[in-house]
Amino acid sequence: MKYIKYLLMMGLLVLASCFYNRDITHTKNILVLQGQIDDLINFSQDPLFYANLLEINDSNSFSTIDHSKNKLQQMVSKEKQDDLYAELKYNFFRVWTDNQLSLDEEVGKPIIPIEGTLYNTFTYYQNQIHRLFTQPGIGENKLVRDLEFAREIKDTADLDKGFNTMKRGIMLNPASIRVMPTLKPYFLDFDIAGEGYPFDYWQNSTIPVGTPIFIYHENQSWALIESHICSGWVPRSFIAYIEDDLIEKVMLADQIVITKEKQPLFNIDNSYLTSADIGTVFSVFNESEDFFEVLFFKKNSMSIAVPDHLLIPKTISHKMPIPLTADNIATLCNEMMGQTYGWGGMYFNRDCSQSLLDLFIGFGILLPRNGRAQAYEYGLFYDMSHLNDIAERKNEIIAKAIPFLTLIRTPGHIMLYLGYVNDEPIVLHNIWGIRTFTQAKKGEAIEGRHIIGRMVITTLEPGKELYNVNPNSTLIHRLEGITFIIP
Repeated sequence: MKYIKYLLMMGLLVLASCFYNRDITHTKNILVLQGQIDDLINFSQDPLFYANLLEINDSNSFSTIDHSKNKLQQMVSKEKQDDLYAELKYNFFRVWTDNQLSLDEEVGKPIIPIEGTLYNTFTYYQNQIHRLFTQPGIGENKLVRDLEFAREIKDTADLDKGFNTMKRGIMLNPASIRVMPTLKPYFLDFDIAGEGYPFDYWQNSTIPVGTPIFIYHENQSWALIESHICSGWVPRSFIAYIEDDLIEKVMLADQIVITKEKQPLFNIDNSYLTSADIGTVFSVFNESEDFFEVLFFKKNSMSIAVPDHLLIPKTISHKMPIPLTADNIATLCNEMMGQTYGWGGMYFNRDCSQSLLDLFIGFGILLPRNGRAQAYEYGLFYDMSHLNDIAERKNEIIAKAIPFLTLIRTPGHIMLYLGYVNDEPIVLHNIWGIRTFTQAKKGEAIEGRHIIGRMVITTLEPGKELYNVNPNSTLIHRLEGITFIIP
């Protein structure tokens, strides 16, 4: 009898174990399949795979710039890349070199601009505050903001008397650039697809450590700044004023760029200072066999930048400009693959346009921050919206686009063309989701999103196999055109 009871007990344990393991397996499968679409299985997620294809694809590839298709060949001449790098340096440091006012006369006086770029910036941020009283937006609790919140923002910004600082500065730490001086979000209707989380409209971008800035205005906790990325509010503790002698030293030096993600950085005494991602630029002070010694800044009691020396291993950095080859671009792309989508750089992740900005800066190419500006205001845009036939659009992309040097634009989204496989244009992009439709009880179609939420490689019809994807709203259907980064 005892033996039978023992066997029954063991049987129950084995059965329970089977159910337990099945539940774990089922949970793992849910996690693996979440956001999965056929393109992510059928097409390599390794950018280097597409760089290798350039040697065998029978396409125009780099022929428009008269170079070999080989992935290790320079895609532009050294002279052309040097010109691009010189243009990058001009725009990168422009906030230090373009005086919007006679600073010697105006420092220390409140300034209300009356015209020009300075006036436009002042008016924009004043209007954002005024708009808050009539369009309060939705907060992190999914409830509409009240007027008290608007008054708090207005008092914090303290812009009514004009700009109060007007000084050159530098970022001491990475930071989010905000439309308002607060970390609180501004959402629109959560019931509308493509709105609500994560689309916080007060999140402009992120800005790396060491970035030159111009400081318009300060309050107790926040500073309103301009940079080559965009303007906006950053924590005041993250900035310092920089004086002319240091500006000259930074601008005359060679630059390096970080080529790995989430890198802790240490000074010559091996003390941790900050962290940096791909696209962070530093000026070189000295160089050894294994390290770059770069300029890094702290601030004194007067909030003025004082130099420190930061040691950056050559294994995580490269002197600018990095040789512009498909292999080098693909290698940097690989560092970003699978990274979480971050609207406006939220949580120090990237959205579609910031991914491309950070990717190309090391090659001496300074793209704008916004995807629309990247498509229409940089390089050469080729309009394809007039082509109605989908097959014709694909063929035109394959015939004209240059792999790794062409952007593909749809409304609200920007992608990097990598080449083609089986007559399908292939793109790399950091994407939030794919448009979907579900049927409501009354028969009306309700728009939604199938979330991908990361950096992926797909065709221009990702998710077309999904039952609830509108076949007429894929990326290729909404194509505006392509942009040649280097005309």
